[in-house]
Amino acid sequence: MADPPVFEIDPGEESQFQVVVNPNKRARKDSPLDRSQSTSQYRSKIQPIIVTGIKPDLSKNSINLAKLLTKEKPNAIIKETKWTKNNNLLIFPSDPHSANILLKPWKQNSLLGNPKPKLPQQSPNQLFSVVVCGVNPEITDEQIMSELQDLGYKPKVAKRLISKITKSPTWKIKVSFEDEMDSVDLLKDGLVLGYQKHRIEKYNELPNVMQCFKCQGFGHTYYKCPNVQKCLRCGDDHNIKNCPKVCEQKKCANCGGNHISMYKGCPEFIKARQELKQQNTTKSYAEATKVEVTSKISKPEKINITLFCAELIRACLAKAGFKISTSDTMSYAANLALAHLNLMTTGEELFNALKNPQFPEHKQAIDLIRRKSSEDPNK
Repeated sequence: MADPPVFEIDPGEESQFQVVVNPNKRARKDSPLDRSQSTSQYRSKIQPIIVTGIKPDLSKNSINLAKLLTKEKPNAIIKETKWTKNNNLLIFPSDPHSANILLKPWKQNSLLGNPKPKLPQQSPNQLFSVVVCGVNPEITDEQIMSELQDLGYKPKVAKRLISKITKSPTWKIKVSFEDEMDSVDLLKDGLVLGYQKHRIEKYNELPNVMQCFKCQGFGHTYYKCPNVQKCLRCGDDHNIKNCPKVCEQKKCANCGGNHISMYKGCPEFIKARQELKQQNTTKSYAEATKVEVTSKISKPEKINITLFCAELIRACLAKAGFKISTSDTMSYAANLALAHLNLMTTGEELFNALKNPQFPEHKQAIDLIRRKSSEDPNK
């Protein structure tokens, strides 16, 4: 049997497997770093080799694995090995010659098992993303792209992450590559920008799902929840502090399963996370977060608008430092809700009424509240 095509040690020659050697990786031009450091940090990168069919038990003892690999491929110089989620062995060769050796057929039915080497394959549209940390907002995305290109990387896109709370730029930039090795190398080596080294993190492909600790639903927080209280433990209409049931009696408020509502294995939680991930593939971080917050809120429960107004007014005045009796609060609330008195409506309608009052009684009540809040609390 003829030997399979091998890597050419000279990267300038034609080779079917030239993807392994990336000749574009080069030392940075006019780099202020020391030459020796530059040579070691920005040398040519070599694609790892995936070996399938190796006995999974060998993952428990790296020393035995190393001895068997050395015996099987004595002339190959291996820098590092990693196990994938599929129990395949990822081997990082130190040079093209070692990569050639590792790609040649392995002995079958050996102590290693039935190893078969291959090159990594990826989807044409798949991107591998990392996050560059500690980047001042004054540094633009274009500058990051340019710096990475000068270092021999091929970034597809760089975009600064936006805080979903403050809506302001963070000190983190997401960088995506078509070549997985670019992301692996950047994670390992870090990034130096203007004499400052920046930490690199993996990009979280499965973002955290926002969960309310009041109704236990997804897509909104406690402060914006118009729904009734749900127990985290048993799912009934009360706070967990007042739960009369023992810890063994668990019931999810979302799916009804035998677990607490915060369980990450809950089918409803997994569904919400997958939906958020799908949104992030086509939209920016801020856009996907915004859609999740607004569109995933469950339909509000019906509430008594008079009581709701009373609680709202009492909270606003208390925050401003005013003391007001419950009877006065209910009086203001009754005026505010006069047109809807004793009717059941939603919190959304209430906020619209507060923002754009359509009835004289509403306007009078709001003006009364404003005058009350402008008074000196010490009087």
